[in-house]
Amino acid sequence: MIGQGQQGKKIAQQAALTGIIAAIATKMVFGEVDNVNYYNFQMSAHWAAGLGCAVGSVVSDLSSEMVIKRFAINNQIINSSTLAVSTGVCGAASAAVLYFGGLPAQSVPKAFALGAASKLGGDYSNDKLFSPINGIVGPIW
Repeated sequence: MIGQGQQGKKIAQQAALTGIIAAIATKMVFGEVDNVNYYNFQMSAHWAAGLGCAVGSVVSDLSSEMVIKRFAINNQIINSSTLAVSTGVCGAASAAVLYFGGLPAQSVPKAFALGAASKLGGDYSNDKLFSPINGIVGPIW
């Protein structure tokens, strides 16, 4: 069982990695979209998607910890539910941020997939980098 401080650190690391992956992927996938506009506030599309996915990662991880893991059900069902919620929230966050910033509606499924994949990549990267047992920098972190 992870302590409260360690859990918060893990959620923050996953959010940062998810945001970085989303920003890079958005630049690669939607390279032609330079800026998004939010109420006359111009922002780079890849930074907007990165921030949206980072916030989505925090929301999905907290909802998994506070809601899903509190049910008295099988761990396999909990893990599947957590995966579905995490990828769905990050995908929705990415799609919403880019769509409401001016991305065409036909690109929304691609933006959703980008956000969901970024969450998976962020969680995987966090496990491989910061795991206390076999992570690259985990034992010294």
